[in-house]
Amino acid sequence: MAGYINVDLRPDCGDFTADVRSLPWPDGSVDEIQAIDILEHFPVTQTAGILKEWRRVLRNGATITVRVPNLQELGSMISRDDESVRAYIRNVYGGHRWGVDGILDTHHTGWTPRTLAEDFENASLVVISNDRAANMTVSAVAA
Repeated sequence: MAGYINVDLRPDCGDFTADVRSLPWPDGSVDEIQAIDILEHFPVTQTAGILKEWRRVLRNGATITVRVPNLQELGSMISRDDESVRAYIRNVYGGHRWGVDGILDTHHTGWTPRTLAEDFENASLVVISNDRAANMTVSAVAA
């Protein structure tokens, strides 16, 4: 995306190869983060540390946008058991396309609007919007 540095652990996917759990930028030096379809690929035990790392590099008042599976909405969609139920289930568990046995494309966790807001608050990020979609997009400001 123009104007952004695409950071990825896989060197064939991004502009810059790095682990998002330990970014190489100084404190308060980043104007905006868009973390689309990435946070769910880490164990839940790492969520707090990752969000705090992202908050560390954001300047005060900067925006972060995250898209993650919304288990509340996906659960409702799965319970309908319609012709798309397999796609909904795949959204919960990931695509399993990259790495040995798909390990790089596995979903380790998901959120509800409330649980993600709590995780953001614990990282000093204040939610300003949430579309509550199956893949919910949430924007927050670094407090």
